[in-house]
Formats: sequence, structure tokens, C-alpha cells
Amino acid sequence: MNTTLFLKKDEVWKYGVTIFGKKKRYGEAMLLAKGLNYHVQYTGKIEICLIKEKEKIYNYALLPENLIRTIPLKRPPGNKIDR
Repeated sequence: MNTTLFLKKDEVWKYGVTIFGKKKRYGEAMLLAKGLNYHVQYTGKIEICLIKEKEKIYNYALLPENLIRTIPLKRPPGNKIDR
């Protein structure tokens, strides 16, 4: 089931990890088409990056942007499946 969800400015769509960088992971055209921005929040060893990613995904439920939703989400809308 697909559901449309509109985000407000500065709300999180997805947390993720890449070893290839912004240009290989998501093209500028795709980001612009979806009205998204790409922000690097942490750089370091891949093992630590994966831990940081999980922490952000799991803590999303407690973010003020999520708590004000009529039906709060368990994870960011772009993180459908936790690895």
C-alpha cells in the first residue's frame, strides 16, 4: 500500500549510509524532483556509521516533528525496512 506523505521544511525523509558519496548514491536530479536535500551528518568507519544510522532511525519516533503527527511514524518515511 502506497501512502502519500508530505514533509515540512527540514523534516527527515530518510537516514542512510553510503561509501560512494552523494553523487553516486542519489543524483541531483532525483533529489530536486522530490524536493529533498542531502546532508552528511557523520563520517568515519563504516561500522560506526551503521550504528549511528540505526540510532537515528530508532530515535526518530521521539522527534518533535514526528510526535506532532496525527498518527506518529515508527521510522522516517524513507526508511521502510531496517537492515
